[in-house]
Amino acid sequence: MCPLHCGSTANFFGRRAAEASGGGEGGVEGPQTAYYKRTALPNMSGIRSWFSTRAAAPAHRIAHPHARCATNTSGLQTSATLAAYRAFFLTTAYFNFWGSNDHVAKFIASVHSVSEAVHLRGSLIDVGAAPYNVIGGDVSHFLVYLRQWGCSAERGLLMGFEPMQHDYMRLIRAVRQQIAKDAPLPGTAPLQLVRAGPTEHVILDAAGARCASLRNHPVSDRAANVTIAPQPHAGSNTASLNPHYQDKGFGQTRPVRAVSVDEELARLGQTEGEVLVLKVDVEGHEVAVLDGARAALRAGRVHVVLLEYGDKMDVAIYDAMKQNYAARAAAPTPQSIRGLHWLRGYADDYGYDVFLLGAARGAPVLVGVSGALWDNDYEVCLDKRSKWSTDGQLYFNYSSWSPNWSAVCWYDLVLLRRSSPLYAPLALDAAQLPRPFCKRLEDGWCPA
Repeated sequence: MCPLHCGSTANFFGRRAAEASGGGEGGVEGPQTAYYKRTALPNMSGIRSWFSTRAAAPAHRIAHPHARCATNTSGLQTSATLAAYRAFFLTTAYFNFWGSNDHVAKFIASVHSVSEAVHLRGSLIDVGAAPYNVIGGDVSHFLVYLRQWGCSAERGLLMGFEPMQHDYMRLIRAVRQQIAKDAPLPGTAPLQLVRAGPTEHVILDAAGARCASLRNHPVSDRAANVTIAPQPHAGSNTASLNPHYQDKGFGQTRPVRAVSVDEELARLGQTEGEVLVLKVDVEGHEVAVLDGARAALRAGRVHVVLLEYGDKMDVAIYDAMKQNYAARAAAPTPQSIRGLHWLRGYADDYGYDVFLLGAARGAPVLVGVSGALWDNDYEVCLDKRSKWSTDGQLYFNYSSWSPNWSAVCWYDLVLLRRSSPLYAPLALDAAQLPRPFCKRLEDGWCPA
């Protein structure tokens, strides 16, 4: 990938912003390491200095000499694993974990490989399914499901939801094109995409059975009439059911009928079926969607949940991130806000562990943050001045800044069911920390 992402120039505006808003050593501080410190920054006189900011003090160690990558599930909750996870995330953060990259698609491919190996079948759900890009974090993961698993009622249903009418129709066109590309097996009929109602299309498999449902509805905690709108000065891919994030301008909002995951599973006769993946991208309404899937989650039938962690995780985070020409923390500590730390407890109640999702060397990477693996440094969207470094000298923002200092924070999370047969193969093999990195730790290296 491009090492600095399309918003990377703005990423460096945060250096001067941190200084101007009191974000140096005397700014809002908590337990810090050099890789997550709001450094005292020199005055900026030209663009060259954006790329050469150096730490005012020597970097502190962020991994002890005994940091090790986990090799079994019991090792996932040790101080050595915490040190390894922290060392990797806090020295690669924006480059390897930023949400606009394609690590979600890579991870879904790994889920396919692992589920096939353990002979696990089930439904695949994409909430927020329309394609906005052909590569990166805004692709249609419904199309990824279709390419990886195909479409067969015998294997499990594909389910996609998209609330905005024009985006939904773009999804339907993309699905039709994908079906046309996939030649049927010899002696079998091709897949058929047909309209099943005013707000639903279905795919029929070679046997004529429904293998997929696509619905032009938002998803929430229950069926209800709601209002949806994009955020101010942004496209329809930012459309949210949360009024705090909506553009209230004329013609922006529109009424829609929300559905819930549990109700849709029941409607489609999947009340007792397994769900391999539930992906949720709904611009700050993610927890409500999970609330609407509580029956499936509580029953342990959902194996993997994918969702975003970012500036719409909490209204306080959003307000702090979007404030122009100023920079401040959204809350004093991670424990005082409904952010990543809070989500850990929510997931734990359902029997899930939480991981930050990235990619390295063409493969997905999971960094655990549940239980003993938590560190306050992982709450990277708490303050847009927060920075990371590869070497303790040159620092980068965790968030991406615009010239007026309004920022975006976008990372992806995986919730793995602890009792799932997919847990160990994903966390310890398919999406483990890169082997060269683990070997460096074994050889005694630790970033300093």
